[in-house]
Amino acid sequence: MGCIYLLYDDDGNGYIGKTKRLKRRLREHKQKQNSSRSRFLNNFECLVIEEFDDEEDLDDAEQFYYDLYKDLYGDKIVNGCRPLQQKKEYRETHKERIKEKQKEYRETHKERIAEEQKEYREKNKERLAEGQKEYRERHKEQREEWREKNKEQIKEKDKQKYKKNKERILEQMKQKITCECGSVINYGDKARHFKTKKHKNNLSNNN
Repeated sequence: MGCIYLLYDDDGNGYIGKTKRLKRRLREHKQKQNSSRSRFLNNFECLVIEEFDDEEDLDDAEQFYYDLYKDLYGDKIVNGCRPLQQKKEYRETHKERIKEKQKEYRETHKERIAEEQKEYREKNKERLAEGQKEYRERHKEQREEWREKNKEQIKEKDKQKYKKNKERILEQMKQKITCECGSVINYGDKARHFKTKKHKNNLSNNN
């Protein structure tokens, strides 16, 4: 008998592990001399993800759940390395099986995964926004350079995207919306409307 477990803290960090003796393993995680990277978690709680009667399934299951949660939460999973990382042939040998199991898990737990992602985004909204802003600033020059080198491909891609979604885009542009100044305009006329005297005068009168 064994299980796969997830340790998680209030900061959204997590650690995936496997054990045959959960209580003893949790005591080890909480020790000051804990050599595991779970020591980076603060006041963590434990969630048993899945239990197994056959202990031989634990290695495969740990690998699967590590890949799944790492894919969902990235660096928030603090494990130092992938389970079975030493066995380089493992991924190639089980590539199709792992891929199929990941797909199966996502389908089976679709609502739960969506809820976890939503909860995580809500809980870390400011930090994620700050991280995205920092990333964009750090890679601004690379993005501009890439766009310059690939401007023809981007132009063609945008053209194809427009053709594919032409009817939907045109329909959206015709939709009536109420501007903050009180005027009713077409969605596609927003930019032009914002520059008009009518818009500016209405805003002034409303204020």
